[in-house]
Amino acid sequence: MSTGTTDNEASNDVLIVDTNDALLSKLGDLAEKPLMMLFLRLIGNDNKQNTVLTNSQIVDILQKEFDMDIVYTHELEIEVYLNLLKRFLKDWPQWDEFDFAINTLKDQKNIEKMKDMLQTNYEGLKKYLKQTLEAVEPMLRKVIKEVEENTVKEPVHSQDDVGITVHCTRMQLNQLFYRRPHPDLKHTILNIDAGPSKIRVQHIPLEAILNWPSVRINISLNGLVFKRQINHVLSHLLVNKKLNYAVTPPEPLNTNFQMKAQKVTGVVEKANFLAIINKIRNTKMLSSDNNLLDKGVKLVCDVLRSDLEQAPTYMQSPASYRQNLSKYPFVRHLFAEVKSDKFPVNNYDLQLEEKAVPQVLFHFLRFNSETETKIQWDGSFLKIECVLCDCIFTGMNMFMQLQQHFDFHQGEQEWHCTYCQVVLPMEHLAKCRWQHNCDLLRMLLDRQKSVPVSGF
Repeated sequence: MSTGTTDNEASNDVLIVDTNDALLSKLGDLAEKPLMMLFLRLIGNDNKQNTVLTNSQIVDILQKEFDMDIVYTHELEIEVYLNLLKRFLKDWPQWDEFDFAINTLKDQKNIEKMKDMLQTNYEGLKKYLKQTLEAVEPMLRKVIKEVEENTVKEPVHSQDDVGITVHCTRMQLNQLFYRRPHPDLKHTILNIDAGPSKIRVQHIPLEAILNWPSVRINISLNGLVFKRQINHVLSHLLVNKKLNYAVTPPEPLNTNFQMKAQKVTGVVEKANFLAIINKIRNTKMLSSDNNLLDKGVKLVCDVLRSDLEQAPTYMQSPASYRQNLSKYPFVRHLFAEVKSDKFPVNNYDLQLEEKAVPQVLFHFLRFNSETETKIQWDGSFLKIECVLCDCIFTGMNMFMQLQQHFDFHQGEQEWHCTYCQVVLPMEHLAKCRWQHNCDLLRMLLDRQKSVPVSGF
């Protein structure tokens, strides 16, 4: 049997084509199967030894006849299956009998019997190959396991930039990627399910909310228009934790104040600005009817005073200032778990590595220290924004509404300091204004390790 025709066979070309066309119409969907196509290809050829199957054709047989997902199959497993099919396709015991019978029926132009014979032999050959593959599978799994355990994975160093653009909400981003390709969802790594909503027992503290990423404080008084916001400079990298990859030691960040100014018209003296902040803090909001408003305004003032501790004595207006709050970036790994027992291999642990540099941003839009500052007792001079959700909170109930809104933002993953590797919860970092002392923490941890345990 041969893939082509010789000069002696040229006169039979029309007969072969007519026979195959007739068989194709009789076989229906079965004619699209790779093994059946192999039979049709051999009809009319006299030397089966001349028939050559490429690796891509054998892979097609594995995928379409035996439902093998080549993309997620170990490369050693594929190599073994390719060699098996090459060997056992050639050595199928029924080849000579099939070749003689099918050519006899072709000469008789008996299309119906040819169809029945093709179907019978197709099932027989597929069963023969399937038994061979199933017999070798347990041994192959054992060999693959031993190979994986004894393989030393080289660190991955790549200069290539590979990017993916995804539009999603913050909540979706936190669980956007499955740790392993999901076998029940066509092996996707993207999780489009936002997950069930969670019931929160208690609110996030106001101290943490005011230092939450993308929360903006707006103060608007006669002579003063000021904005303050915590911002995260984020970078993302999708990593497979099953592979070793080079981790670059973090470089210390510049924690000095940096200014951006255009058309400067005045100078802001820090002492004058702090005087206004202290006046706001000492103003009683709505007496005792709404203690949360009074407490919230005082917390805002304390946060702003902390921000200005390292600020220059004189600042310009209008101008923007920013300061990196941490000496080293923070990092966390985001993923969604996959609950399934259908994984053929364990080569994946996909995690979205999110690195953050926390910054505080000031915007002096207008400042005139000579203007008498009148502070509204109902807190209307103050607005709090959740920039991420495009929400604004103001009025007498602003802090109660702000806490209720931030129930939606609970459940954030913990952060790791890239320098000392300590694990820090999001709420703790926000309350501490995204600062922690790596050297002090290391000293305390080393001291704990050195304390002898009594009783031994």
